[in-house]
Amino acid sequence: TLMCLLLLSCWINHIDIISPSVIFCISFLFAVCWATIYADKWMLDLHVNTFCVIIFGVLEFIVVTSLVHIVFIVARGSKTYWVRTELFSINIQKSKLIFFGIFEIVTLMLTVICLTRSIGGANLGTAIFLYRYGDVSDSVIIPSYINIMRTCVNAAAYWFSYVFANNLVVNKKVDKASFIIIILAMVNSVIVGGRGNVLYIFLTIIVIYIVMKNKISDNRRNKLQIKYVLIAIIILLVLILSYQSLGNLLGRGSTASLMDYLATYCGAEIKNLDTVLQQNIMGQSERFGEQTFINLYKWIGPRFGITDIEFSTSYQSINSYNLGNVYTMFYSFIYDFGYKGVFAMTFIMAFICQWIYELIRCMKIIKGIDIKIIAFGYIFNTILFSYFSNKFFEQIFSASFIYNLIFWGLFNLFFIRIRIYMKNKG
Repeated sequence: TLMCLLLLSCWINHIDIISPSVIFCISFLFAVCWATIYADKWMLDLHVNTFCVIIFGVLEFIVVTSLVHIVFIVARGSKTYWVRTELFSINIQKSKLIFFGIFEIVTLMLTVICLTRSIGGANLGTAIFLYRYGDVSDSVIIPSYINIMRTCVNAAAYWFSYVFANNLVVNKKVDKASFIIIILAMVNSVIVGGRGNVLYIFLTIIVIYIVMKNKISDNRRNKLQIKYVLIAIIILLVLILSYQSLGNLLGRGSTASLMDYLATYCGAEIKNLDTVLQQNIMGQSERFGEQTFINLYKWIGPRFGITDIEFSTSYQSINSYNLGNVYTMFYSFIYDFGYKGVFAMTFIMAFICQWIYELIRCMKIIKGIDIKIIAFGYIFNTILFSYFSNKFFEQIFSASFIYNLIFWGLFNLFFIRIRIYMKNKG
């Protein structure tokens, strides 16, 4: 059924592999395939209510995005799928690039020093694990100025992903300076145990690259260069296959085989959703949308005396297989609002994603760096990992996304609009 929905979405979107509904279908089809492979080991026999939640949730996403697309076609009076745009190379002053590279290195060093000192001089791997997953994370206080620096570096990863992808399309060669800055940002993310962000940044580069190729295609089916496609596939496979090894390096040791380990992240969410939907979880939240908008609550809640918001999920296991503690994005909707929450929140998510995507496809002029494209690259990951958890509402309705938008605007000002002139001596 999901395969049929994927084919339907591909037909509606002219085989556009980065359109929101196509990615949403791929997300759940990917997870269901993994769950099917492990059905016997996990004793998975999908119940009717779980089946309906997934199928009708995906179907609704396709319908809503298609309606938004039709509205834009009517408003523009044109059926042109991609509006052609002229792109230009983005050139940043070398002095600014050097300055920011040094800034990233300093941020990395300060983070390492803070972690190791706070946990009594433990080795870095142990310090990272204890900080992120141990009982001492609350006692490790990273100074606010370091957190601000880290937020800046993380935002820069996505901003420079735009520069990298744009210049790769325009100049047909790798922008080495942007590449180094992105790598340093990835390291800054990994140093506190965040492996997922490395994958998100890489996927953002791919998405923005495809957007840029489509914007110069003059509405013809634009063939991506095979060399870059192969490189992207190889890097993606390396990231996936090294996920467990990276976890071990960061103190998250696991005795599971590589396949079992990946299955926990790639398909166990379907089993977990099926398990909890047979329990009485509907409408369990004490406050409006506290699981759906959990990061929003954690941000503004303390200002109103709300400090007890935590994830309601617990770790699952069966037949000695660890299944993790994530249950797809639908769990939060049902926990907060019941089954009607699936309809309401999926509608909102689909509308926002497609609206931003339509704005990008219809742009006639791109001046400098367009934040909408960066934002879509960021949002793309939340769509792709919808099978995993409620990443869209967790990451978009949060302080971190607001800070990203602010930093992206500041980067446009500092790196693009402000010029620094050096006086020649003598």
